[in-house]
Order: sequence, then structure tokens, then C-alpha cells
Amino acid sequence: RRMPWVLLVVAGLFEVVWATGLKYTDGFTRLWPSVGTAMAMCLSVLLLGLAFSPALPVTGDARQAFDRITRPMLSITGTRDQDMLGTGASPERRMAVFAALPPGSKAHRVLQDADHMTFAGQTGRAAEIVGRESVTRNLPATHHASVAAITTDWWRSTLMDDAAARKRLEQPASLSPGDLWQQR
Repeated sequence: RRMPWVLLVVAGLFEVVWATGLKYTDGFTRLWPSVGTAMAMCLSVLLLGLAFSPALPVTGDARQAFDRITRPMLSITGTRDQDMLGTGASPERRMAVFAALPPGSKAHRVLQDADHMTFAGQTGRAAEIVGRESVTRNLPATHHASVAAITTDWWRSTLMDDAAARKRLEQPASLSPGDLWQQR
């Protein structure tokens, strides 16, 4: 599985390009340096998203692919989190990653009716760069608050050994009907 590493390295190169490009945009008043910088920014975010999006291997044993993940891991997906880039990802394949992880400080959240754009952190027209089902358009604020609550408690519990956060993770208050929360 070298592909995520390749994507990560290329994304890092685009980070350098856009950071350097900012110097030449003159406050985004120069057209071509601004276009190049904006494109490098977009490509870096896209490639980072792909590199850090866990997916089952196309061939081989999923448990073997993930058995060496010993660090804490929180995975969050949605029941409508479809493939955006032709990588073969589906809600079922995204959810199956958790089942393949070894036990120990792992958690998994599945948001009912959340699509891929739910996790972009934007609402309204900014989240409409791809077609969306109507049911997903009405939920972003609820989903964003839920993701913020779970991730905050997860990291407070994991990094700070916060007992109150760990207690909240036993039965998160932000669960909506149809949501799934698993820990092991």
C-alpha cells in the first residue's frame, strides 16, 4: 500500500508550491500567480484527503492490511458517503475499515444520511460542488456539531486522559436516530 504515501508526498510538494506562490500573488492581485497558487492549494487539500481516507485494500486481507495500526484511531463516515474520485469507496467499504482494525483505542462513528460533502465542513453553496441528495442538504449543521463533539471528546480522552470526556464517549449525547457509535 504505497499509494497513500505517494499521495502524501505529492500533497506536501503542492503545499510548498502554494506557500511559495503566495509571495508572488501580491495579495492575490496578480492573475496567473494567484491562479497557480489557488490550484496548488486545491490539489494539496484533495491529495491530503485521499491519502488520509482509509479504505479497504482492493485485493488481499483487510485485517492484515490494518493489523499494525496500534495508535488510537477515530474513523467517521456516513451512510451516503459515496465514492467521489473513482477509487471504489462506498459507505460499506468505508465502514468495513473499523471491523478490520485491531482492538485497543479505536472508535467508529457512522452518521445517518451524511454524504462525503458533510465532512467538508461547509454548508450552502460551498458544499454543492457535487450533486447531493436532498436529505443530506438539511443535516450539515447537526452533523457538524456531532462530529465536533465526538472528535473533541475523543482527543481529550485519548491525549489528555480526560475522565469526563471518556464518560461522554460511552453514550454520546450527539447520536441521532440511525447513527452508529462503536468503540474497542
